[in-house]
Amino acid sequence: MKLAAWTILGALVGALLGYLADPSDFEAALGGGIGGIFLVFWLHERGMFKRASAWKVPAVFAFLGLLAIVGWKAWDAHHDEAGFVWRDAAVEARPVQSLKGIRVGESFAAVGARLAGFSPDLGPRPEADSPSRNFVHPEARLRLRVAGERVTRISYECAMALDSTSVNRIGCGARESRVLEVFGNGARRLCGRTAGGDKPAPDAFAFDVLDTGTRYVVLDGAVRGFIVMEPRDLEEALGGDQAWHRCG
Repeated sequence: MKLAAWTILGALVGALLGYLADPSDFEAALGGGIGGIFLVFWLHERGMFKRASAWKVPAVFAFLGLLAIVGWKAWDAHHDEAGFVWRDAAVEARPVQSLKGIRVGESFAAVGARLAGFSPDLGPRPEADSPSRNFVHPEARLRLRVAGERVTRISYECAMALDSTSVNRIGCGARESRVLEVFGNGARRLCGRTAGGDKPAPDAFAFDVLDTGTRYVVLDGAVRGFIVMEPRDLEEALGGDQAWHRCG
């Protein structure tokens, strides 16, 4: 078989493996195809196609492909705040308990001991007469809501570029349609208000997934942040939330 034919086969096999690794992500199939091409050239340089044992080439493809899938999923799991999930259909409707290493319900003192730099948010309290307080960490792009001494809400703002953070397979920069792909009707769509809370913000939306206690903040059509809290708190969050309201 000529090098061109091996190259086409390598691209097809790599793309197939990439698709099997993540059927919802076109980049996975594209990356797999490119990887297959590079693998063919690497094997060609070592004379694998000229030897009588060329039958070993498919075995090498299969082994390295399996290795790539396992590595891809391990990397994906490491960056997904909800933990290991194989495909969208396997996303479990269970609460997400932590975000960026901070757990809902843990003491603010424990968080501060691990990550120094939080300062009080000098803006208005979350709700009128609320005992809760907000703390911000600009460098880490985190905001915490603390009631008593316990963290009740964790907010994370995505970096403008190269941010691999994801929650239940929805990553920073994903289109808002991605939320619906994963959760469908399980996501409650909210419309944003301006800072004063008296005017609508036309390009600001959020999606609440009550079963998981997560809110996905969407600006200009792309996911720009995540908020994690107890599901019961998310259900009640609209009561005094000036930033969001149910879309009419």
